[in-house]
Order: sequence, then structure tokens, then C-alpha cells
Amino acid sequence: MAITLTKNTIQARVNPAVDLSSEIVNETKPSILVLYNEVFDDPNDNNLPVSVNSQKMFYCTDDVSGEAALVQTIATAIWS
Repeated sequence: MAITLTKNTIQARVNPAVDLSSEIVNETKPSILVLYNEVFDDPNDNNLPVSVNSQKMFYCTDDVSGEAALVQTIATAIWS
């Protein structure tokens, strides 16, 4: 069997805008820090599952359409 990946969103945190008067667009809007737990598993492998935590930062110029519904909802709420 193939190794499967299960990606769970464990936390999403909204960080305030850095500088509302900045000429850099990403600094004028809040950002989102998302923490994930990723589990790699293969039922035929005794060394698996393996769990890894990761994080990803999103800014108002990022495309979040492929992210979890929670991330999309937060992005719409803070960037619209």
C-alpha cells in the first residue's frame, strides 16, 4: 500500500497588521498563522505512523482557496 498523509489544522491565529500606513500591502492587513499536524501512515509498515507539526503564514495577497475551510473563512472575514 501507499503512504497516506492526513493533514489536520490544529490552530489558526490572526496577527495584527504591522503598519497601517505602510506602502507594503501585506503590512497593512492582519496575517494568519496556521499550525498543522501531519500524519504519514502505511498500515503495512511497523515504523509508521509518523506525526509532524508544521506551520504556514498567510498574507492578504496569498491564495487560500486550497486551504481548509476554517482558513478560508478567517481570510474572508479579516481581508474583505
